[in-house]
Amino acid sequence: MEDYSDLNSKPGQASFLPQYFHSPCMYERFLNATNNDVGEIERAINSSGIKLVDLDEQYSDNLNYFISNKQQLEDEFYSELSTRIGDKKTNEFCTIIRESWFDGRTERESKPVKELFASIKNYLLEYGLVTKTDDIRVINDIDDKIKPSFDDDEIETIIELNRQMLDGHIGRWLKGHPNDLEMGTGDIYCRRGIFEEKEFEEGIEYWEWNYINSYSLAFTVTEKFSQMANKGRVQPAIINTNIANIRERVLFFSPFIKGMPPQQFELGVIPHWVTMKISKQGNHGGINEYIVDW
Repeated sequence: MEDYSDLNSKPGQASFLPQYFHSPCMYERFLNATNNDVGEIERAINSSGIKLVDLDEQYSDNLNYFISNKQQLEDEFYSELSTRIGDKKTNEFCTIIRESWFDGRTERESKPVKELFASIKNYLLEYGLVTKTDDIRVINDIDDKIKPSFDDDEIETIIELNRQMLDGHIGRWLKGHPNDLEMGTGDIYCRRGIFEEKEFEEGIEYWEWNYINSYSLAFTVTEKFSQMANKGRVQPAIINTNIANIRERVLFFSPFIKGMPPQQFELGVIPHWVTMKISKQGNHGGINEYIVDW
């Protein structure tokens, strides 16, 4: 009779979380923890500087697809968006994401980013996705005095193109995945690394932090982001959600943006407008895991 006791261990429980279940990289961590009789899975080590995917995840989970095809993805996105909203607005959008958004906290407080936030808010209201500002599930609202830099149709067009390209290229990425025969889009998760002063309560409604929120396809990236604060004061945490829950809200994906490093696999996600609840998944390898769903 086979012994499945290792699967009930803490490393085994982590490897069976839905966001990790099909990841060869996480399964390798489970095997390492089991073979070395370690009580927890290994986590990516944070360091100063830009947070990039670890090479073991990049290659074993086929994320290299988006790196090796970066030029093609950039050209496809820029060309198609230029056709739909014009070259000037396309260049403006990509420049804001590449130079202001990606540069860090200081630039994210700049006028171009705030005007983009205002554009997203205007889009949510004008397209009738919400009837009033209070219906936007965002913690940090944007001042109504800030003038939008893109009209609501342009934001809709940008989101539509991201949805179309993600649908196509996610499928191509999966074809090269080691578990391609077992996986579908329902098995793909995105996540954001945060740090919390106290744990989320089970079943509470989840609100996004801002009008653009950084998620990633790569869990080693989010592990690093979750560890950025002083561990003595806060607890590292990861918020996970199925890609279906953000599919209609992706404003950008870093492999699509000209000149933006792809190795964070960053998805810029706008706030949701329906009730989404958070569920606890326990602490694994020193990080609290949560999953968000309808």
